[in-house]
Amino acid sequence: MKYNSITPAIFISRPNRFIAIVKVDGKELSVHVKNTGRCRELLLPGAKVYMDKAANPERKTPYDLVAVEKDGKIINIDSQAPNIVVKEWLLEQKKYDLVKPEHKYGDSRIDFYMEKGDEKYLMEVKGCTLFVDGVGYGSAMIANKLRGVFACVCQDPLCAELAREHNDANVLCIGGKIIGGNNTDSGGGVVVEIDGRQVAAGNMKLMNHLGISCAECHEPGTIVHMAIDGAYAGHIVISDREKPEAKEAVAALKDAGIRRTVMLTGDRDAVARQVAEHLGMDQVYSDLLPEDKVSLLEELL
Repeated sequence: MKYNSITPAIFISRPNRFIAIVKVDGKELSVHVKNTGRCRELLLPGAKVYMDKAANPERKTPYDLVAVEKDGKIINIDSQAPNIVVKEWLLEQKKYDLVKPEHKYGDSRIDFYMEKGDEKYLMEVKGCTLFVDGVGYGSAMIANKLRGVFACVCQDPLCAELAREHNDANVLCIGGKIIGGNNTDSGGGVVVEIDGRQVAAGNMKLMNHLGISCAECHEPGTIVHMAIDGAYAGHIVISDREKPEAKEAVAALKDAGIRRTVMLTGDRDAVARQVAEHLGMDQVYSDLLPEDKVSLLEELL
C-alpha cells in the first residue's frame, strides 16, 4: 500500500470526529481525519501529523490526515489502511480461490470471506490506534495486547504468515474451520470446529436447523445464539449504547436554533431508526461505510 502524496503538518485541534485543524506552511487548514475514533493520546496540539492529498481537487477538505508522530514513531491512524494491506497480502499469496472483501453476513459486514477448495473462511481485521508507552492496543473484540499497526482474527492459520512478514504486527488466528451452517451467504449462521469441539453461532434459523432448543430474545440489536457440541450455550446481543448525554445534547442544539439534525451511522436500518427516533433526530442514514459518511457529510455541508 502506498499513499500518493504525503504532506507533513502540525496538529492544532479537532472540532469533530471528521475534521482536524492543522498548520501547513504557517497557515491553518481544515482536513479530513481518516479515523472516527477519539485518538486522544495521539492527536495532541503540536503533534506532527502526515496527510495524503485528496483525489478530488474540488473537495472542501483537500487532505486526509492518515498518520501522527509520537515518541519518535509514525503511527498510522487511517482506518482503511489495515484492510487494504491485508487484501493486498491475501491476493499476493495466491493461496485462495476467492477473496471477497466486505462480505455481507446477515445484518453485518465481515471484512473478508475467502475460499480454498471446499473450505470457507471469514476474517475480521482491526486496527490498533490506542498507543501507550510504545505499545499499540487492539480492540476489545480481540481482547489482547498487540504491538503494531493492525491485527486480524482469521479462521485460517495460514494468516499467521502475515505476522512474520510485518515485524511491527501480530496476528491472532482463532484456528477454526467452517464445517457447516445454514446457508451462510444468507446470514443464517455458521458451524466451526475449534480445538476439536463443534461451535455453532447464528440466528434462530440455524438453531432450528441443528435441532437445538433455545429461548427467543427480544432485546434490540443483532442476536447471536451459541451452541457447543450440540448443546445450547446462550446468546449474545450486539448493539450500540447511546451515550447518557446524547438526547440532552440534541435537544440543546435545537434550543440553540439548529433546525435540522442528521445522524450518520454504520448500524443496520432498524436499529438506526430506533435510536434516531429516541434521540429526536430529524433524519438518519444507516448501513454506511466510513467513506460513505464522509461523502454524505460533504453533501450536507
